[in-house]
Amino acid sequence: MQDAVDTLLANTKIAANETADRIQANLDTLRELGGEHKFLFIDAPQLVLKANDEAPGLSALGLFMDTASHSADTANVGKQL
Repeated sequence: MQDAVDTLLANTKIAANETADRIQANLDTLRELGGEHKFLFIDAPQLVLKANDEAPGLSALGLFMDTASHSADTANVGKQL
């Protein structure tokens, strides 16, 4: 019985460490890619839980959409003048 409990505890610790490593890697990615655009990532708590290969793509998509929005706003201002 003690062996089963020890094994379960060890497996749970491993899973918790893997989750913590994934969250830390995604936080680092958001900080690196987000820079001065942190306001775009109000959903950061959900993003950091994603698989490591998903977070950079979502971050880049958010930055692209913000840049496109600013470009469109600039173009509209130019047309109004």
